Amino acid sequence: MTNDWDRTASARIARETRDDRKRIKDLERELARKEKALAEAAALLVLRKKGGGDLEPQDYRLGGP
Repeated sequence: MTNDWDRTASARIARETRDDRKRIKDLERELARKEKALAEAAALLVLRKKGGGDLEPQDYRLGGP
């Protein structure tokens, strides 16, 4: 009786541990993606400020400005 309970508990703990590892991996991947996006946004803001707006979209109509 106790042995069955131990096996069931061990299986449940192993499954929860596996699920926890997967969740941690997913969260770390999401965090890395967000950190990369934040770094890119910060770099663009710095470039915009230093460049005086050179990164703004240009109007390329034919016939002049």
